[in-house]
Amino acid sequence: MASDIAAAMPSASFAGLSVIDWENWRPQWIRNWDKKNVYRTMSAQLVRQRNPRWPDEQVELEAKWEFETAAARFMVETLKLAQLLRPGGWWGYYLFPECYNYHYWDDFENFTGGCPQVEVQRNNKLLWLWEQSKALYPSIYMEEVLRASPQGKKFVQAKLSEALRVAQLPSINHSLPVFAYARPFYSYTLKELTQTDLVHTIGQAAAMGAHGIVLWGGVEYSRNRPNCVKIQKYLTGTLGPYIINVTTATKLCSQFVCNNHGRCLRRKMDLDSYLHLDASSFQIRVEKAAHGPRVSVKGALTTQQRDRMRQEFTCHCYQGWRGEHCHSRGHSNQLWAWDLCIPMVVMSAIWTWGM
Repeated sequence: MASDIAAAMPSASFAGLSVIDWENWRPQWIRNWDKKNVYRTMSAQLVRQRNPRWPDEQVELEAKWEFETAAARFMVETLKLAQLLRPGGWWGYYLFPECYNYHYWDDFENFTGGCPQVEVQRNNKLLWLWEQSKALYPSIYMEEVLRASPQGKKFVQAKLSEALRVAQLPSINHSLPVFAYARPFYSYTLKELTQTDLVHTIGQAAAMGAHGIVLWGGVEYSRNRPNCVKIQKYLTGTLGPYIINVTTATKLCSQFVCNNHGRCLRRKMDLDSYLHLDASSFQIRVEKAAHGPRVSVKGALTTQQRDRMRQEFTCHCYQGWRGEHCHSRGHSNQLWAWDLCIPMVVMSAIWTWGM
């Protein structure tokens, strides 16, 4: 692992998002279902070889204990080594936390999006992982069946809510940064997210208080010229301007509602409050430049728009600030947020709200 980190992050002073891709198996016995069941089977076989006379129930209990104990130790030691080698990295595991709210396939019309309570409880039992992590990296990838639907909004909202809940578990003083993985296309396709679903993913993440989005893709995005052209058109025509819209609105909300000392988040998470620029006051322009398209924003918030922001959003203050609008120095009785300064990159990389 040390050699991998040295290759991926040559500078010992590296500072930024540091994600460990962790998909082959899960640290909790019960969550290794379907193809991952092989880990349970092989673990039980190892115990059986050492204890041939044990009943099946005892073998499984011992195998479960050994597997989960070893998994926790392995994942924690991995994070510790990573943090030792690159202490400036915001280390965490991809897909953690997960709430497995994919039951829209069972009853789409009545799908509420909610995470099954049993999965919430299982996430609570991963406290050892949250305590060692420096950031959380859940996925809010959308399948095409959720296209522009209320179910899609509920699906993403539940995933973000669970990640933000878990972010508060390790400490009474601060919450972990949450960076949600999103795709510009529906999962397993090259069909662009609609404007509605950009709002349901990127827009919701910003409004609910996530620190940023990691826009991700696959090799198929650049497999041939038509795919590259398609992505370029979507990026310059729809995705890029929307990202600039939300990023600018988020900065303005932090400035006018939180005095630049905190992040804005919805006062009520289930309401349709979004950090969007009002088209009557702002213009977003995409112009050709020597090194590619250039996006610019022109405009200013009106007094009415500022007041609406204050009505719909509250503040999550950065460390060292407190008060309803993060206007006073000192320790807050509320959880404080990390004040991150990470460069913004758009495609297949990091997008933050510019904090």
